[in-house]
Amino acid sequence: MEEFFASIQPTLNQNLADEFALLLDAVAGQTPYAGAIATAEGLAWRVDLNTEEALATTIDVAGPRYAELNLDLDEAQLRWWPDEWQAVPEDPDTGMRRIASPTDETYALVRKYFETLDLDGDGVYEEWLMQASRFLARGLGSDEVRRVWAGRNVTPFLVVTETDGDAGPALEAFQELNASHPDQERYQEGLRYWQEYAG
Repeated sequence: MEEFFASIQPTLNQNLADEFALLLDAVAGQTPYAGAIATAEGLAWRVDLNTEEALATTIDVAGPRYAELNLDLDEAQLRWWPDEWQAVPEDPDTGMRRIASPTDETYALVRKYFETLDLDGDGVYEEWLMQASRFLARGLGSDEVRRVWAGRNVTPFLVVTETDGDAGPALEAFQELNASHPDQERYQEGLRYWQEYAG
């Protein structure tokens, strides 16, 4: 499994770089602060980013709704959890983005390999989750991806999340990808969020 992921790592790195370039074009004029890959079981990837402007809009819209329900608005979740991000425009009729997804190329290879696994084997599924998460984190932190962000004068916070599962790998990825981030105050804020989420 490790050898398989290593063999396609360069393809993922370039696909992610291409996809983030398209996403950054889609939010031109805004201030991106984070990028992520949200995944379900190492599959069904969604490459995403968020901006300070989109976050502020989300808070402005959600705040009154939460107040009406006597609920506290969790601004940390809106900032750090990719499922809450709304910076990249979507088609109002389909709910889909209007841009291509270069990572579909890598995803097709991963899905084909996944279908060959005997998931009933001892520890196979757990090994899959670990290897897939680390594969995606390596891609997200690759030189190819970081060059795209640097070309836009942005140093983002990066994370890989498991949408419906254990937050431990997200915490691990957040620490690995951001420990040397120049904005250490914000890094510590994000780290607290992921530590609390991971329990």
